[in-house]
Amino acid sequence: MTNSERFLNFPIEDVEWWIAQHGLFNLTENDIENIVRRWIDHDKPNREWKFKDLFSLIIACGGNDTFCYLPQNGKWCKLAYSKYDFKDPRQLLSVKGRLYNFSLKLFGSCFLRWSPWSHQWTALPLPSKLIPEMVTVCRDIVYGVTSSSSEQVRFICKYNLDSNSWETIPSSDGDVNRGACMVSDDKFLYFLGGMPASSVTRKYDTTEIKWEKIADLQQGRYSAFGAACRGKIYVAGGKQHDDHYLRTCEVYDIAKDEWQFIASVRVPRSEASMVCYRGTLYVLGGVSKDGDASGLTVECYDEEANEWNEITTIPKQVTDSCKISSLSTEKLQRIY
Repeated sequence: MTNSERFLNFPIEDVEWWIAQHGLFNLTENDIENIVRRWIDHDKPNREWKFKDLFSLIIACGGNDTFCYLPQNGKWCKLAYSKYDFKDPRQLLSVKGRLYNFSLKLFGSCFLRWSPWSHQWTALPLPSKLIPEMVTVCRDIVYGVTSSSSEQVRFICKYNLDSNSWETIPSSDGDVNRGACMVSDDKFLYFLGGMPASSVTRKYDTTEIKWEKIADLQQGRYSAFGAACRGKIYVAGGKQHDDHYLRTCEVYDIAKDEWQFIASVRVPRSEASMVCYRGTLYVLGGVSKDGDASGLTVECYDEEANEWNEITTIPKQVTDSCKISSLSTEKLQRIY
């Protein structure tokens, strides 16, 4: 049926329903993903963005729970419970329809994957003998900065989703500041600031395997958070020393190679998550002078007004599970 012309011409709503009901057909995750991708490839220019948007979730976490916020609905949903304790919301990534999480504990660190097909977290291998410090996604590839427990040298690694393995990039040895904010855009990884409250900014070309120095930040910071959005690089928050949390936010004009301040976020925080969703910036989670992400607000940037607005608060618990929309038996009969 899924190879039929009828299925390949389904609207997105019917495909969403079909994904939600996959258990009825006794198919594996890989079966489902391959079928959905066939549907995308049938009209790729018009469909690829829809599939990506289906999993463009804004994520927060607390304890063993993960929650996703859907801005278009103004609603929080709950993902699957995990036996692992989530500590750092900026380490949750969305890659090719799956979510990946790093738990950054010195002992017992883990790398997890959540799949919408099974609604379960699966443990994956970490870089051998290396401790992950930060991660991001660049062109559908997971890149991480890791360090050896016995050395101060930091490495850039990349994760191969197909082989489920890590590769260290040798030429990057020792080039990353501890506490830097890592942001990806196009083929570049940007490293912003770092300890001790540095303003130094560099970018790393993942195809040419080389570094380039770019304009310094206007304010030194470490443990900041950032994102690329509509061709610009944003960074906000972080710290200048142990008890001084920052609110300031800067934007980098790539063409002019210059930073400028924009409106500050409302809540001073560090180690938060900044997400570009449908061309709009959101900030959530992190650590403030009052403690961790529990109770921190989610802020949204209004570029036209140049202001950050609080739109919701991270919940401590959510009753609804986050599932792809399900429809009635009547629709099942109509589709099949």
